Amino acid sequence: MSAQVRPMNNEGEENEWKRKLRRLLSHARSEHALVAMFLAPLELVRLQAMLLRQARAFSDIFIKKHAGFDQVLNQGLTNALDDWT
Repeated sequence: MSAQVRPMNNEGEENEWKRKLRRLLSHARSEHALVAMFLAPLELVRLQAMLLRQARAFSDIFIKKHAGFDQVLNQGLTNALDDWT
């Protein structure tokens, strides 16, 4: 997963990374929903459908769809890799 989590190099790159993970998670109505909403983007990163960026430790995390986002979602859950079995 380290290939998908990269630090931002310059201010110009931040323009394409507009969605903050914090803003997405702020809509959770319960602790269980918060956990699910946090794990979902991590699974999308694992499937290489989403990218994460963070400028430095403890700073905001920005999310962005990967170029192959639609392809990953169109494959469906039946074709998803299952690392848990």
